[in-house]
Amino acid sequence: TYIVLSLVMIVFSFTYYPKYKQSGGEATISWDVSGYYWYLPSLFIYKDLKNLNFSDSIRAKYGCSPDNQQITFLPDGKKVLKYSSGMALQYAPFFLIAHVLAKPLGYKADGLSTPYQLSIHLGALFMMMFGLWFLRKVLLEYFKDSTVVWVLICLVIGTNYLDYVAIDLGMSHSWLFAWYCFLLYQSNLFYKKPSYISALLIGIILGVLALTRPTEIIACILPLLWGVNVLSVESIVARFKFIKANVGLYITSAFAMIAIGSIQLIYWKYVTGHFLVYSYGDQEFTWKHPHFLNYIFSYRCGWLIYCPLMAMPYLGFLFLFKKKDIVWSIAFFSFCYLWIVCAWDIWWYGGRAMIQGYAALMFPFAALIE
Repeated sequence: TYIVLSLVMIVFSFTYYPKYKQSGGEATISWDVSGYYWYLPSLFIYKDLKNLNFSDSIRAKYGCSPDNQQITFLPDGKKVLKYSSGMALQYAPFFLIAHVLAKPLGYKADGLSTPYQLSIHLGALFMMMFGLWFLRKVLLEYFKDSTVVWVLICLVIGTNYLDYVAIDLGMSHSWLFAWYCFLLYQSNLFYKKPSYISALLIGIILGVLALTRPTEIIACILPLLWGVNVLSVESIVARFKFIKANVGLYITSAFAMIAIGSIQLIYWKYVTGHFLVYSYGDQEFTWKHPHFLNYIFSYRCGWLIYCPLMAMPYLGFLFLFKKKDIVWSIAFFSFCYLWIVCAWDIWWYGGRAMIQGYAALMFPFAALIE
């Protein structure tokens, strides 16, 4: 099932609406994706990470956005890239391959020609296969193979995940979904066989997630609470004893996470002179009054209106409670995740923001199916 679904998505991505062949705002590297990506040509091609003087000409040439969406102009006149650098870090290997091959293949090595578009497309497909592989592996630790089959099928053909792994695949969501799947797998492995490798990988994953979208720092809930039954004093005490006995592993993980997260702080300091910069202008969160009804049920966005299958995992929590060692980490994370998504004041940007959270929600979904 994994192989068939992967092949279906690969074929679908190259036949239905291959965005790497499109131009302007329909290209793979356009709109938000161009904002995530802008670090790479700025740093490696135009050597202009601070002033971004190349932006107007390259944007006019390719039409990747109608305005300077990639850049925020600060009150003091300085320019800063709007989006944090996590996606640029993930794109980097594929960007560099394209940059090496562009001229030999007869294309301009300017960062937005066809080889760069195609390379990001291929990178997204790699991340799709990477994510689904580890989702399958970790689900098989808790559920029957036949259950996992149906989880994968429903995820791929029944949710908006399909769009973001086969059409709008440059967007951050399917890439983050893959990292969450790997995080769940490594968290499960860490508490079965504690090792510095697993600890380091967990820290790296958390760093990449937070560097991509700072609110993804709540992913820390998953490895910290994995295997803990919060209703059992004995289970909580056992976790504190485990942490005490393996404090070096936790320090290793924290160090890796901070090291990767500091990339953004270094960039901000270099460009603006400040370690912390809010680059989203007047776009903010309303933490006390999240837009739950509008985000989930309105016609304008309506995550569950347009993706009704994802109501099923919430029903599945009733059955996941039988697995007391994992239900609380999944439940706390999922609640916090939905709260953050709904708190964003531009709530009409769509159900896509929930996609990376699907990795955790596949556990209660599997419980319901089983």
